[in-house]
Amino acid sequence: MHRISRDISSVCHRGKKREGTFMHMFWDCHLLKSSWSSIHSFTHSVLDLQFDVSSSLYLLNDTYNLQLDHKKCRILILITYFAKK
Repeated sequence: MHRISRDISSVCHRGKKREGTFMHMFWDCHLLKSSWSSIHSFTHSVLDLQFDVSSSLYLLNDTYNLQLDHKKCRILILITYFAKK
């Protein structure tokens, strides 16, 4: 947002320590790590699958490397959608 308007600080509005890039504010911020870990654990239990935590999966819905049937793919997309709300 700082690039759009110089009036907005470039520092993360949550942790106020690092630059607030997209990746930091939605994935790397230390205040979000436990949330993404919980979401990943929930996803494992719902889908009954083992896979690594991935920013491309949870932020961009990139399911390319996962072998999911249509139903599980839809469930995963819903989980990631609500996780980002």
